[in-house]
Amino acid sequence: MSLSPEEQVNMYRVDSEVSDDMVRHPNPGITVPGCQGIWRTTGRLDSEHGDSEVVVQCLELPQENPRLQPPRILRAVKRLRTQKIYPAVDNKVTIARGLLCLAKANVSETIAVVRMLCWYEDATFTYIAMEYCAYGNLRDWIAASPLQGEAWAREVARQILSVLAELATAQLAHRNIKPSNILIASAMPIRIKVADFHNAKWMTEGTGLGTQVGTLAYVAPEMRGNLDQDHKVFKRYDTKVDMWSLGVVLHEILTKKHPFREPGRSRFSELRYQMFLQNNGCSVSLDALDGMVSPYGMSFVACMLARNAAFRLTPAEALNDQWFRNVIGYM
Repeated sequence: MSLSPEEQVNMYRVDSEVSDDMVRHPNPGITVPGCQGIWRTTGRLDSEHGDSEVVVQCLELPQENPRLQPPRILRAVKRLRTQKIYPAVDNKVTIARGLLCLAKANVSETIAVVRMLCWYEDATFTYIAMEYCAYGNLRDWIAASPLQGEAWAREVARQILSVLAELATAQLAHRNIKPSNILIASAMPIRIKVADFHNAKWMTEGTGLGTQVGTLAYVAPEMRGNLDQDHKVFKRYDTKVDMWSLGVVLHEILTKKHPFREPGRSRFSELRYQMFLQNNGCSVSLDALDGMVSPYGMSFVACMLARNAAFRLTPAEALNDQWFRNVIGYM
């Protein structure tokens, strides 16, 4: 007998006593791994959202021998404000939808997503405890490292596409693929995990995708149409919005520059993107890739950044693209 969406989410819910820098899970019979005992906040991670915060927590372990330091057990905890801030956005509904998508993604043992350990709440916030990735995220990696080269970018793209393909099979759309949501689980060899399902959606029968969500610098053109008062686009879109976002991420990995940027600069320019949207015959300029990437790589990025979603590949199709064929390793 299959579980209802509510039952799937509540499988990960735990009772908790929350204070400023500590949380205690008092139920001794709980079976959810990583959500027992007392956890203390040891640090804070950068957050791009004003209504959320991500902290690192460490499990308190009994110290039987003062000379021996037990290994630290860490987890990341995202705190989301449950109360409604914007009239058009129901935070409770958004959080519940994200929890359901995380619970569904957790079912697969092979998918490279950041695992949800459990979630808990108080009167003001919902807290999502997740596995901790010590190597940070792809955004910081791009900023701090020299250009990694096409082979490294291809391997990262292959891993992200594998995640998107599994999500598509489970009828899940991520809707916020960007460098800060790609966490580094291992540096050598490179191994990534996709994080932040706050904007994700499970497409049940009879429902589709129509809300403008995500981060503007990575949002596909079909999500930037005219909006009604409920932030709905007048034309539905599909999971190929994630493929556009991947195209932007790949451009940044390969060049350290956003495809829509002011001349001489590397960051996203809303003005340049608006000019692109208003010119129906315009295509994304890939001049920054010229001479740095193989023809197959250029073709792949151009396909991901096709203005018309019908010309973008699905994740499964992309994994069979010529760019990935007969490639052994990535160094």
